[in-house]
Amino acid sequence: MNAERVDRLTLRLFATAAALSPFVIDYRFWPTYFHDYADLTKTLFLQLATAAFAALFFLRAARGPDRRFKIPFFAPPLAAFLLWAALSLSWAVNPREGARVLTHWTACAAAGLLLFQWIEDAADARFWLDALACSAAAVSLLGVLQAFGVPVASWVPQTLAPAATFGHRNMAVQFLALAAPAAGVFWFYETNENRRRAYAAALAAIAAYLLLAASRAGLLVLVGESAAAVALILLFDKTRPHFDRSRAASLAAAAAVVLLCLLTRPAPENKRTGDLLTRVVTTAREGTRESNLRLRLVFWRNSLEMIADHPLRGVGLDNHKIHYPRYSRTVMSEAVLNERNQIGNLHNDYLQILAETGLVGFGLALWLVLLVVLRLRESGSSPVSIALAVGFFGFALDAVVSFPLFKPLPPFLLAAQLGILAALGPAREFRLGRAAAAVLTALAALTLVFCARSVYTRGAAEAAYTKAMIADLQERWDDSAKHAAAARRLDGSRDDILFLLGKGLTYSGRPSEAIEPLSRLVAAQPNYINGILVLGDAYASTGKMQDALALYKRCLEIQPDYARAYHGMGELFLKAGKRTIAFEAMKEAARLAPEITKFQIHLGQIAAAQGDRDTARAAFQAALETAPAEDRPFIRKELAALGG
Repeated sequence: MNAERVDRLTLRLFATAAALSPFVIDYRFWPTYFHDYADLTKTLFLQLATAAFAALFFLRAARGPDRRFKIPFFAPPLAAFLLWAALSLSWAVNPREGARVLTHWTACAAAGLLLFQWIEDAADARFWLDALACSAAAVSLLGVLQAFGVPVASWVPQTLAPAATFGHRNMAVQFLALAAPAAGVFWFYETNENRRRAYAAALAAIAAYLLLAASRAGLLVLVGESAAAVALILLFDKTRPHFDRSRAASLAAAAAVVLLCLLTRPAPENKRTGDLLTRVVTTAREGTRESNLRLRLVFWRNSLEMIADHPLRGVGLDNHKIHYPRYSRTVMSEAVLNERNQIGNLHNDYLQILAETGLVGFGLALWLVLLVVLRLRESGSSPVSIALAVGFFGFALDAVVSFPLFKPLPPFLLAAQLGILAALGPAREFRLGRAAAAVLTALAALTLVFCARSVYTRGAAEAAYTKAMIADLQERWDDSAKHAAAARRLDGSRDDILFLLGKGLTYSGRPSEAIEPLSRLVAAQPNYINGILVLGDAYASTGKMQDALALYKRCLEIQPDYARAYHGMGELFLKAGKRTIAFEAMKEAARLAPEITKFQIHLGQIAAAQGDRDTARAAFQAALETAPAEDRPFIRKELAALGG
């Protein structure tokens, strides 16, 4: 088999791996939080596949004659941006967060560079895009089946259905924005009748899913990409085929299928899989009474203050979430950010990149965008270049309201399609000698071993973390601490593991052991009120009252209406014999969180001890409304003692 045929076969295997990546999930990781069970497996799979194909590429170069190595047009700006992002970790409060993102972005860039080496002509590019279109159609079909409640689709766990294999429907939209456009563009240009029908069927599945999912981001992508495809074909392609009867018939059939799906879909019931997952989703979304659009506007406006404070270099890659709690009420306030809901991403990649890498990083990203636009203009109006342009446009639209750059698949597909775009035009190249290829082979092989090890260690850590989180939700503190300790031994870099470990140790009666992991957590995430509060509880339980009080006050500096901090202060003052101050703190905790039975009971008890029978009676009555059945006899006894 000659070298060209081997390269073509390798390209097809790589395309197959990319097409299969949306379907890589691991049930051990479900449910953790929202869609994490879907993210980690996809991340590890893509990194492992890239390392494996890189090792194969350089091994062939080392064993054969000197091989040409091409430099794509996007290499200088992308390399500069990645280097600046890496440099930003030196001033980041929590460099571990950014390091994980940077590792994946680097793997994605390597995938795009590899793909660029293997693509020789439009047929190669089209095979890759066809593979992604098939994957997009399969994902969409699964989502449609989920929307209709078909049992065969119930094996895939979901938190916000229909989500196909992504856990959350908006994550599926991020994938479809880049993977789906080829189906529509190639449908129009295809001359083979059977292939055109296949593209039409894929289009029907994709459009039906995006409409049934009722995701505003999905509708934005669907409308935006459809308009972009029509505009590009009409404005720039003078050789386009006529919209004949055959094309009209296949499009009408696809539209009829979509309409039928919309008319016959059962009424949505917002089903969640299992009682435990319902609790997870409720916890994650509880208190969200503001519209998603307004919340985004609040996040964006407050984040502008962060950008103004760190304009040139930013706060460090993936460190926006570390700083945001301090800015959450600077200009606009919202009722969502609290101890149960912490912002993870800004839902606007442009602002997030600006906040995290500053004007320097944002300028480097704009340099890359400018080169992409210029290359698209130079590449002509072929179906491949139009499909790429539509995909880039859809990605850009989705990035306004979502965070595709910070998920596993979108940056991988973006880099791959940059590689395809680069292959459509000229490129600089040099000869890769055997010695250099041997060194790169060894490096890729070591990376492959590291990725393979990560598949086990990070996967096992996530599985242990899942068990710890389930135990935490059920308040089985000993079990939570045990599983979190196991997760930490496998992956000591994760702050969420430190939190569950410290929390489990504190509330299982081992607060002195909790101080070390919680102190590490608070050092890495100084504005994370959950960690600060539990560390305060640990100090209080070990008699370090001043340290505990300082931490509770620190919580209130970040979030002035944090009920649990007031409750912790009330218990501290009560132990110190300062009943009047304790009473005021308990009263504030009960006012801010009337749904927490414990707060009402404690307020009632201290009010009764203070002789304030009216306040005590009202607190116990409120507790009676929210208390579980096993606590009600005690509350009624307290009311009876008050004469209520």
